[in-house]
Amino acid sequence: MADAAELRRCEDCGFASPEATGFQRRGGGLRRTRALCGACAARADDRAGRRAFLQLTLLWPMAGTLCLLAHRLVAAPASESLASRLGWAFLNLSLFLAGLVLVIPAHEAGHALVGRLVGWRVVGVTLGHGPLLFERVLAGIRLRVHSWPWGGFTLSAPRAGSRPRFLRLRWLAILSAHQRCSLAATGAVHTGLDAARCILAGAHVVQVVSMLLQHGPEHLRVLREELSQWMERRGFESLERFRASLNLHGCPSPEAYERANYMLVLQGWSRG
Repeated sequence: MADAAELRRCEDCGFASPEATGFQRRGGGLRRTRALCGACAARADDRAGRRAFLQLTLLWPMAGTLCLLAHRLVAAPASESLASRLGWAFLNLSLFLAGLVLVIPAHEAGHALVGRLVGWRVVGVTLGHGPLLFERVLAGIRLRVHSWPWGGFTLSAPRAGSRPRFLRLRWLAILSAHQRCSLAATGAVHTGLDAARCILAGAHVVQVVSMLLQHGPEHLRVLREELSQWMERRGFESLERFRASLNLHGCPSPEAYERANYMLVLQGWSRG
């Protein structure tokens, strides 16, 4: 295990990890920059999105209107003043950001279209953040529209062939972020790279029964060499240096990650 001095901690919830890759910096400007885990960073991004939406819809248009009214009351109608320039600048900036918000649906539709074209299963498209306003299934894709129209994401997954492996890794990444017990990964582990993926998601033990039955116990040496080469190329000296570094705590949007898995399980059950 890593020493306490080597652990990095989230400055909001106190989550600790030896890997810096699981933390993101938020803040800047007038706010103090803080190192946050994936879950806390997602909440900070949501708060920032709400502030930006408030500025877009209320503060900047109001400031622009007030500046233009001040110009009309103080300066001559045909002249230009600082208030006039500021007023038009605020209004133009508001219109520009409103245009960006209108582009978001087309942007996410492009993600969904590309996913369908490459043969992936597009699970859902979410627009905005905050309270849910609208939800409906269109062409097999669950569309969700939230009250804060700032950002969005598209959920997709590979189809049948690689689904079991990805499903195991997803749930392993979720459980390792919430449970302190040791976790074992089993199934679809055929190479050292497969073992590395499981450890990145949070596994403490990796089972390779089918490969040993097929190639014999000496195949463990091959898997270990492949894993050692992978670690050496990336500068990892021990398994603890990268274990669980890609679990739910390092995810930019933990809520979307968990909901994607929930929707995948429901769809798989309905087809069974």
